[in-house]
Amino acid sequence: MSTQRALHIAERIFLLIGLVLLGVLLHQLGVQTVVRNLRLVGWGIVPLILQEVLSFVANTMGWLAAFPTPRPQIAFTHLLRARIAGDAVNYLTPTATLGGEFVRTRFLNGHVDGTSLVASVAVAKVSQTIGQIAFVFIGFAFVWDDTPLPPVVRRSLLIGLALFSALGVALIVAQRRGMFAPVLQLAHRLGLFQHTSEFIRRLQHLDAEIARFHGHARGAFVLSSIWFCAGWAAGVIEIYLILWLLGLPVSVHRALTIEVFSVALDGMFFFVPS
Repeated sequence: MSTQRALHIAERIFLLIGLVLLGVLLHQLGVQTVVRNLRLVGWGIVPLILQEVLSFVANTMGWLAAFPTPRPQIAFTHLLRARIAGDAVNYLTPTATLGGEFVRTRFLNGHVDGTSLVASVAVAKVSQTIGQIAFVFIGFAFVWDDTPLPPVVRRSLLIGLALFSALGVALIVAQRRGMFAPVLQLAHRLGLFQHTSEFIRRLQHLDAEIARFHGHARGAFVLSSIWFCAGWAAGVIEIYLILWLLGLPVSVHRALTIEVFSVALDGMFFFVPS
């Protein structure tokens, strides 16, 4: 089977999985409940959807900053569409948020140099994680004392956040030292994967490109993380609008509380499907 055909089949599988999960979600929530809430929101669904533009633009800017220099001459709107397509796959398929990265590289295939593209996706994945951790820390500083939680839950959240932060730091160190080729070589020695010397050479080139970015563009990595942090923060607007449109008690503090704890749990349990 050719690589092109395999990728085409994988895309259809991702689509099918997403549709199945959507059907399961509707069944669990109850179609009547969903319809009733949509009627309650009414035309408010329009600004609720449109506000997502803020998050997508911020995340796309974060991805753009993660490209090794010289950055590709590609239209921002095309990069934005690739970002949205990847996020859609991440939201709807149990791929531990990795399926969307695969889709992003496919979407821009032929528009950007392959090595630079994959390097940007890998770097952006880490800077997005750092942005997520930063948003959680900043959010906790505002809502932690006012949120009634049992002591055991507080300790568990702090431990989980500490482990998640350690993972983020470990990923940065691994990218600076080169991680893809060594991991594949280890898998080969363990008999888990067969590869060719040409494939290893390409991965080594990818590792070198990523390491070059971290070594010569530290400001760009920080900028990328800030943009992604802003993307996470935009979720507060979404929560505020949802509460307001549903006629529930709403304040910026309450919206921030819901969003920051949601993002914290989402990050610490990224490996759990759905």
